[in-house]
Amino acid sequence: MDMGPGGPMMGIPGDWWRNSQIAQELNLSDQQKQQLSQIFSSHRSNLMALRGNVESEQGKLRDLLDQDQPQQDQVLAEVAQLQAARNALEKEFTVMSLGFRGVLTPAQWKTLRDSAKEHMHFGRHPGGPGGEPAPPSPQ
Repeated sequence: MDMGPGGPMMGIPGDWWRNSQIAQELNLSDQQKQQLSQIFSSHRSNLMALRGNVESEQGKLRDLLDQDQPQQDQVLAEVAQLQAARNALEKEFTVMSLGFRGVLTPAQWKTLRDSAKEHMHFGRHPGGPGGEPAPPSPQ
């Protein structure tokens, strides 16, 4: 995956296989759509929990930095916690992306990757704060 964290889907809305334009571009079969939905469903709750953990750690870091005299050791420890939370989110998103990739043909994967680059170029769907991928929105 060469498009940064989360792979090529990060520029496309979470349920891209249901988007008629993208599904049509990829010429997805009904079976592929069903498999992609199942993969997404199996990761959705974990992605949401991990995203919540990232947001919580971001809040803790902000609180520490907003103190009159932030303690360096506390700030650095919280930065490590935030990094760990982001890494866990990125890993889960990557595992899901690999599952998606296993359903698609190499040609479909290339088309999806190209479509994501186009969406990102035109700013249609930005990534999450801090540059991590925006997990697919729950349906």
